[in-house]
Amino acid sequence: MFRNKFRHLMMVTIVITCIMNSKGYSADPNVSLDTKLIRIISQDKGNGTNIQNQEDQCLSLLSDYNSPEDKGKIYAKIAFIYSSHGYSSPNDIRIKKTGEYCRKALDYPLDLLTTCETYTRLSGSEIGPYIDAPETEFIKARKESIITCLKGLKLVLDSNAPKEWRQPPGVFKYVVNDDNPDYNRIVQEHERQIEARRHSEIENKLFILRRALIDRCVVLYAHKPYDTEEFVKYAQDALKGHEDAVEEIIAKIDEKIPQQDKK
Repeated sequence: MFRNKFRHLMMVTIVITCIMNSKGYSADPNVSLDTKLIRIISQDKGNGTNIQNQEDQCLSLLSDYNSPEDKGKIYAKIAFIYSSHGYSSPNDIRIKKTGEYCRKALDYPLDLLTTCETYTRLSGSEIGPYIDAPETEFIKARKESIITCLKGLKLVLDSNAPKEWRQPPGVFKYVVNDDNPDYNRIVQEHERQIEARRHSEIENKLFILRRALIDRCVVLYAHKPYDTEEFVKYAQDALKGHEDAVEEIIAKIDEKIPQQDKK
């Protein structure tokens, strides 16, 4: 039963990895930091991956990329590396590493999506070691985890995250000569389609984060000892202006608790 509870809790962190993309690593100095980080991540071969080596490669980039924005990006990516497969047990060293690098990343400027992803991972690392701990230890860790979780959820809700995933619009490939009288119109239409696609993908990433953070809230408070009143206290303070989301989460917790009691 413990293994199932732990895996359920940690799946909330894993779900946000679908936001990432990956390609192979290159030492070419003309390659952007984003590309270098993505290529390091692409070395992931599953359980046999040398995560320490990936961390070291990321840290080596700090010598060339040391602006506050670059540092935040590098630390956030290391946190992703350590959390991307979930954790095997409350003693998994990856939990500690995830928390360490999430906190480092949040000390620097991050874009909206990365900030929300990082809060999600940090929340998981804060509760992970205590999921089957004595009640007093679990309660203390849950308070820390929910505060972190709600910070991320507030950002997502403030960004008008949709409640449903939508199929992104297509972008059509155009083959047209620049002497075509409709050339400018076709180019503008193509650019419009690209921008619409980009906006849709951001919206869907916000949807994924909204779902992941709400699921984390539910898992934390549909876990014994139940304390919906405590959740309401933290949520109403953190999610002012988003009372509908608070009600949604409470309903999900109330629905989940009877299922937990049957286990």
